[in-house]
Amino acid sequence: MKKKIVLAVLFILSIFLISCVSDIEKQQKANENFVCIPKSALQKGGVLNVSEIESLINPINSAAIGENKQAKISAANETNAMQNTTSSDVVEEKKAEEPKTETPSKTLTNTITKTYTEGDVVQLTPKATDNDKDTITFSYSAPLNKEGKWQTKAGDAGEYVINVTASDGKSTVTKQVKIIVQKLNQPPTINIENVVVKEGEIIELKPIVSDPELKEVKIYYSGWMDKATKTTTFTDAGIYIVTITASDGEKSSFKNVTVTVRNVNRAPVLSGLLDITAKEGDLITLKPDVSDPDQDVVTINYSKPFNKDGQWQTKKGDAGSYEVKVATTDGDQIVSQRIKITVQILNNPPVIQKISDMLVQVGETINLNPVVSDAEGDKVVITFSGWMTTSTKKTTANDAGMHTVTIIVDDGKEKTMTVVNIEVNSPPEFEI
Repeated sequence: MKKKIVLAVLFILSIFLISCVSDIEKQQKANENFVCIPKSALQKGGVLNVSEIESLINPINSAAIGENKQAKISAANETNAMQNTTSSDVVEEKKAEEPKTETPSKTLTNTITKTYTEGDVVQLTPKATDNDKDTITFSYSAPLNKEGKWQTKAGDAGEYVINVTASDGKSTVTKQVKIIVQKLNQPPTINIENVVVKEGEIIELKPIVSDPELKEVKIYYSGWMDKATKTTTFTDAGIYIVTITASDGEKSSFKNVTVTVRNVNRAPVLSGLLDITAKEGDLITLKPDVSDPDQDVVTINYSKPFNKDGQWQTKKGDAGSYEVKVATTDGDQIVSQRIKITVQILNNPPVIQKISDMLVQVGETINLNPVVSDAEGDKVVITFSGWMTTSTKKTTANDAGMHTVTIIVDDGKEKTMTVVNIEVNSPPEFEI
């Protein structure tokens, strides 16, 4: 029984040693030391030193194996030292003979996007660190310059992929930056010609406005006009500036337009003249109402027989009908009016000879026979009023007293009047 147990242990150890020798050979090729420890030894617990481990593996040849292992270790150390010395010398020699070359650039695909507008300055300012404290330089692909700068302009709108490379002199790293340049919003354009009108006309501004981006544009007016139309008055003569502003809500542009309003001379106004009737010997004066809407100085002219002051002193023999022209001018326009002047023959009123006061007795008949004359020989009409309404009257006792009679003579043009005092006396009565 014991013999079977010993044989089993030896079989297991032989398999383990074969596996361990194979691993040792592999490890020796890599210049490493390898020790194989039986599992049964590890199950005992505790810490084993090298000699214990070797005696467990091969109690007979443990010393020889140790010596051989130590020799191999010494030889390996000497070989490594020689290799280190030779490698260092070779490197130094290569550094002297060959130029330094950088390792291939490493490109990262994590793209950064930056957005600008036409006219903006693109400026990339990357920051980098180097664990070796090497100096880092950057380079940029077009359209950026060597300083990572690009002054954009109108027409540069679009997307650009820029390569930014960082180098420490030994290796390089490249990253990509997407530059988006947006189209610059241009202000609207305004086209309009200067305007010339006359006083009293309507001004209508018609600017032609367009927007490069076809945005909706609003138009504003300021200055002499606050809207597109204006009706001029006759006091607007002059030169004016109107500012037209066009806005697309973001950008605005403006244009000054000159509006010239030419003076329109308005005629003077003449009024206040009517036909006139006068008599020979009368002074006729014309007094027209004259004004000028432009406040111009005006003059007035009268046709004959009126003088420059619009007066005419008539005299006997001037009787008749006249057409007179009155004209006024502001030096540019003339306004006139014609009126009719009628001069009548001078008429002398009828003449009545004075009738003396009368005294009559009751019962007498009164006869009034006024003596009348007319210088022009006009037919006259005599009327009586007051106590008598006719030229005759028979008195009675009831008429006793003082009475007044008015005599009027009319030649159809003028009248003459006279008064007669009449006393009717009642005589005394007596008996003998």
